[in-house]
Amino acid sequence: MESGKIPDSSITASSQWDSRFYPGNGRINSSYCWGPKQSKVGEWLQVDLGEVCTITGIATQGLSRHPAYVKSYKLQYGNTPINSASPFAEAGKIIIAGISGGNDVVKHTFITSFDARYVRVLPQKWYGEILLRIELYAGC
Repeated sequence: MESGKIPDSSITASSQWDSRFYPGNGRINSSYCWGPKQSKVGEWLQVDLGEVCTITGIATQGLSRHPAYVKSYKLQYGNTPINSASPFAEAGKIIIAGISGGNDVVKHTFITSFDARYVRVLPQKWYGEILLRIELYAGC
């Protein structure tokens, strides 16, 4: 995602606070981040990889200029838009630990990879408000 190989039009979200917090800013190390209109469970950031890929990990990051970041999140994935996706569970866990500080990058390598075209991140707990940047590690 950071490389720009995935276009902004392939990164969507449940909502966005304003033009600075649009989904395309949800890339690791972008100058801003994605932030929903309201910080509440049920908001999401989704990536369409354009083809089915093997997903091996994810990295998450907050935003240093705001004391806000995602502390835990769920993942959903599928080969069609997420409406019919299966929740991703690794060793029975569907909640993954997130960031411990605003600009920290936390990488999570999955014990079991999965194949998907669409990956959705659903923040569950956060500090301050939901502000999120992500990177997906995939072989396509």
